[in-house]
Amino acid sequence: MTSRRFSRVLLFCLSAILCLGGALGFVPQARTLGQAPAATIAPSHGRPLVNLRNPQSLKIDYNGSADVVSALKSGAAATNLAVGDFDADGAPDLVSGYKTANGGVVTLLRGNPDAFAPKDPTLYPAAIKGNVPPTFVSEATAFAVPESPDFLAVGDFNRDGNRDLLVGTNGGGLYVLAGDGKGSLGTPQAVRLTGVVRTMDVSDGGYVAVSIDGPEGLRVAILAPSAHGLTEVGSYATPGQATSLAWGSLGGGLDLAVGAGSNVMLIYGPLSRNPDPPYAVSAKCGKLVKRRAQNPK
Repeated sequence: MTSRRFSRVLLFCLSAILCLGGALGFVPQARTLGQAPAATIAPSHGRPLVNLRNPQSLKIDYNGSADVVSALKSGAAATNLAVGDFDADGAPDLVSGYKTANGGVVTLLRGNPDAFAPKDPTLYPAAIKGNVPPTFVSEATAFAVPESPDFLAVGDFNRDGNRDLLVGTNGGGLYVLAGDGKGSLGTPQAVRLTGVVRTMDVSDGGYVAVSIDGPEGLRVAILAPSAHGLTEVGSYATPGQATSLAWGSLGGGLDLAVGAGSNVMLIYGPLSRNPDPPYAVSAKCGKLVKRRAQNPK
């Protein structure tokens, strides 16, 4: 690793420790370096800057097969949420996951285009007076999934231009529900993995990092979207079970940060032909310890 890259790593880790040091005990007291400029808030002319309404329960009618809707209404436990435009109308749609007695259910609640970009000009005067159309339509579609939808992510995983849904189960499998571009999802298709899922994260381009616990040990697999679905293109052993993953630009490209035990594992350029060896950075007794992680398989 070059000195400049290591400096970025050191700065990244120092920032994380300064933010979390008080809770974790790494930094007894954080001090402010320099004097921050004073913030100026413009007058609001007697109106509050933020207007919050009382929470309201949505009245939703669920469509789908009778057994799926019945399972949803029979004590299903909510697990996760995801947002994406599944019908390409410009309004974000909401996906909700639920754990049921025999697996799981995901519901797709479509956004109301009139609430985001109304085509009817008569809606604008009403919106100025506070009469804004509802954010969502009143009907949602329920789809069955084989296991509890603990993790949800949206992306184009089969490269057909439509939003798809990725469902993962903690201690279980990974499934793709292909979107048709009209607000519907297909039958769950299992993604081939050698082990069980622990957590996952999806990049803006639809690349998936998934923490796997299996016969090959603890590792992070990199899955790439294609016309044939998600396929594994890389694998990295981790110093502990990875419980947190985050894509980001840590060295000038698309990199991956992995939280594994007491370590933060940094994988530079995992999508490149010749990725850098991963590094694990741990904080012990207030000192940063940098070491080379295990080589990728």
